Amino acid sequence: MLLFFILLVLILLMLMLLVSFDPHNVFDQHLITWVQQFDTDFLERGAIFLAHVGSLYGTAIIAFIFLAYSLVQHKTRQALILVLGFASTVAVTWTLKWLFGRPRPFIEARPFIEEGILVETYGSAFPSAHSAYAAMLAIILVIVLSSKQGLKYWVFAIAVIWAVLMGWSRVYLSAHYPTDVLAGWIVAVLMMILSTQLISKFWMKQYD
Repeated sequence: MLLFFILLVLILLMLMLLVSFDPHNVFDQHLITWVQQFDTDFLERGAIFLAHVGSLYGTAIIAFIFLAYSLVQHKTRQALILVLGFASTVAVTWTLKWLFGRPRPFIEARPFIEEGILVETYGSAFPSAHSAYAAMLAIILVIVLSSKQGLKYWVFAIAVIWAVLMGWSRVYLSAHYPTDVLAGWIVAVLMMILSTQLISKFWMKQYD
């Protein structure tokens, strides 16, 4: 787990350097063009729906449901992990947005869209808050439900699909670069790992 954590930190640092020195890099531009070539009304409506559900408010509602479920099940340690993971993911994501101030993508593939986006956006581009929230929620889903017999593989599949679809929607809607999405995912995973480790150590000291 430590090696995995270090690897994610290194990747995030590389993304930070890329964003700092070349915020509109060719790699991101090519990927945006590729994603947006599949342009249909169905995909557009789906992406807009995800933008609303995956907002901070939508994510908070879903996370609160999982928190309430954990408390009803008397899983206090799990509930604390969810609270700390949620708070730290939001805090770190928006701190990075403020620090880097990366502009939203320049859209050449969809010039007919006013200002290049289909949904309202807040803050800068790096990292993608929606992607961070989606990855965080995916991990919360796994933490809460993966122990249920017969649900484990379904839970993992749903978690991965949710995070990937949210990341795709942010690029498709011209709200983010692919590297913003990747950074958002990484921030969420790092914060959830840290939260799990910190709460687990605290719990062992208090109750073991």
